[in-house]
Amino acid sequence: MEKIRHDLRLSETISPFGVGAIVDIRGESLIAPDTSWWDTKFASEISCERLMARLGAGKLRQPPTHAGRAGKQTPTLRYWRFPAWRFCERCDKLTKLTGNKKGKWSNTCDCGGMLVPMRYIAVCEKGSHVRDIPWFRWAHRGPAASKSEAVRFCRDYKALRFHKLAKRGEGLASLVVKCYGCGNSRSFAELVAKGGLKRDGIRCEGRQPWEPKGSVKEPCIHELVAVQRGATGNYIAQTISALDIPEERPPSVEAADKIRGHALFAKVVADNGGPLAETGAQWIAQDLGVTPEIVQAVAAGEENSDGEMLLDLKDGEWAAFLKKLDAGRDGSGTNFVVDGRSLEGVPGPTSLISRVNGIGQVRRVREVRALRGFRRHDAEAALIGVDLVLQPVVHVT
Repeated sequence: MEKIRHDLRLSETISPFGVGAIVDIRGESLIAPDTSWWDTKFASEISCERLMARLGAGKLRQPPTHAGRAGKQTPTLRYWRFPAWRFCERCDKLTKLTGNKKGKWSNTCDCGGMLVPMRYIAVCEKGSHVRDIPWFRWAHRGPAASKSEAVRFCRDYKALRFHKLAKRGEGLASLVVKCYGCGNSRSFAELVAKGGLKRDGIRCEGRQPWEPKGSVKEPCIHELVAVQRGATGNYIAQTISALDIPEERPPSVEAADKIRGHALFAKVVADNGGPLAETGAQWIAQDLGVTPEIVQAVAAGEENSDGEMLLDLKDGEWAAFLKKLDAGRDGSGTNFVVDGRSLEGVPGPTSLISRVNGIGQVRRVREVRALRGFRRHDAEAALIGVDLVLQPVVHVT
């Protein structure tokens, strides 16, 4: 393992350097493995009751952090080199063999040139998996492989080269992988063609690059597509955030309780959308100062759906802010500090001031952002969790 010195902000470990993301750091192309690779001594568990209530079971774990200058014992994050296939910028040699030279890591070719990661990788269309393109195998497929035994049975693994041919312009046709052992060559125009990898017999391995081959329980049935390594769709993070503030009972929940306690509520429920229910909802709305639609929603049980404000995190946050406004100057010294101020005696138009109940200055508030998982290539693809061993663990900042 080579230590690469590169500092990240804590928020960057959610995006763009989060679990499953492919990133370029100091000339290296890396991918962040799941949180089971973290050293739990430095990845502390944190608490945010409001966020945990929304997420359900699991843990909130913070990436390893440090203050001040980095040293030998500084907590670090692990990254996996991906893609493994690279080409030499000097001699164009294409190889998967990069590693130790005399006991030290080297990212240079035998000729002394720097090794550059290949710009194309293979992504699963629906399974959110990703893998290296097996370039030697791909270079010996295509129309020529069916016509020549020299191409089909070539084993000259050191003869592969990656070229950019100026005479073919600037398109994908100018990017060519050629084997100088058998003479066969293929352009990237064939690589990105629809169904190209499937025709060449290259299948999805059903795993992420850092997972061992033995981790795959069932083969993936989805097709692979060749995409650029830095394409935006290669990593679609699913996050959720909440303000770490004391839990307060939202006004909408209190309104729902008052509606359920009204003498006419049972009749509204019993009529189940009939004319009596509509009339009863209007009477309840007039008595409690709400709209008939809210009464009908409570009667139908719609307040329990994820799309309603009754269970929205922001509803509880608003209730907590209102409570702080009524308390005046805040001297609590917690992570949630809001100074409330009354508008009594404040000069200004009465028509405007009468519509404002109060003003608050938020002096301190902590936001907790959690990475639940990620998808690749398609927003409807399978969601990959941030911990492939213990799925409920959530990566937070």
